Amino acid sequence: MENNELVQLKEKFHRKSILIVGDVMLDRYIQGRVNRISPEAPVPILEWRTSEDRLGGAANVAVNCLAMGAQVNLVSIAGADDEGKRLQEGLRNAGIRDYYIHFSTERRTTTKTRVMAAQQHLLRMDAEDTRYLSPSEASTVLGLWQDAWDKNHPDLVIIQDYDKGLLDKGFIDRIIQQCKHAHVPVIVDPKRRQFWDYQEVTLFKPNLKELSEAIGYPVQPRPEAVAEAISLLRSRLRPANVLVTLGAHGMYLEGEVAQLIAPVPVELTDVCGAGDTVISVLAVAMAAGLPVAEAAELANRGAAWVCTQPGVVPVQWEAWR
Repeated sequence: MENNELVQLKEKFHRKSILIVGDVMLDRYIQGRVNRISPEAPVPILEWRTSEDRLGGAANVAVNCLAMGAQVNLVSIAGADDEGKRLQEGLRNAGIRDYYIHFSTERRTTTKTRVMAAQQHLLRMDAEDTRYLSPSEASTVLGLWQDAWDKNHPDLVIIQDYDKGLLDKGFIDRIIQQCKHAHVPVIVDPKRRQFWDYQEVTLFKPNLKELSEAIGYPVQPRPEAVAEAISLLRSRLRPANVLVTLGAHGMYLEGEVAQLIAPVPVELTDVCGAGDTVISVLAVAMAAGLPVAEAAELANRGAAWVCTQPGVVPVQWEAWR
């Protein structure tokens, strides 16, 4: 992309209001060096050197949207624990307000701890609660959603679902109906538990694994196979657009037209967070008025760039140079 095109894109993206509703999490990285195998068991011994906490899940989506110049608000729930404090600190450092996040004493903050040695991923440990919100939590979060909606007048809403319990059918229906009534586009990054609850959204973005699990058979990453699976999905959900991410095979978009978006050839370092980048770029580009196909092309390139970086990182403008 030429510099003048990039400048024009930045101007279009600037201050677009994106409201994100979804599961937040903390991505923790433990870095070290492995020089030997344990005498106690056939496992490597890590010489622990550093640790770092980064924003993950819907919080990473918020960071990506912010990096592209959008105005971002985030509705979610986390634990009133040490990890929640780290999450809160990370949001503030990133310039994202935590006004609409409920820090609950009834649950712990979702934390994914990755153990790394020389950029090699050795182990991941997850600490999380995935039950649905309690009545008191649900009431509080619903109030936060309404407050965020009323005060920020979003250009677009993202629903970022990781099956951690924030989103149930009632909350999902409330969000979608409010968006439809106000003619605000809503795009969804689904997971398995609520997959079939996202009715008539502007754009629905499962990955190939999620699509396969939902329709009950393994979908092959070929255009004709993906198109057939999307036809089944459309018969139940009736979305305006469907974008299926296919990993190394690119993406398949079906809306006004159907097209395979070829993968960008890059040297992969870490695919963590690539899906977050796709939904973020789509959201800001669509909020700026770009056609869905053009937004998907930008998202494809942005995700490819993120995959060349170690760990979960926000997309940067150099992705489109």
